[in-house]
Amino acid sequence: MSNLKRKKIDSDSYFTRCITYIHQNPAHHGFVKDFTKWKHSSWKAFFSEKQTHLEREKVLEWFGGKEEMITDHRQSIDLDIDGDEG
Repeated sequence: MSNLKRKKIDSDSYFTRCITYIHQNPAHHGFVKDFTKWKHSSWKAFFSEKQTHLEREKVLEWFGGKEEMITDHRQSIDLDIDGDEG
């Protein structure tokens, strides 16, 4: 049986939460204390000027800018993917 689960992204708020969850997941599972330090994450690419295959500007615009993306990730750090406290 697979550990993978699928859930349809059916709202803007859930899409936002999924992005945040992906970034926070290494800290949630104890690989690092601070999710921004996980070396395999796309997190740093959003704040870099280096070329990337990510849709950097679209994602930053989705959150309302760099500061808003940081704020969103910090505010929801103790929430799981469904929005329950964890």
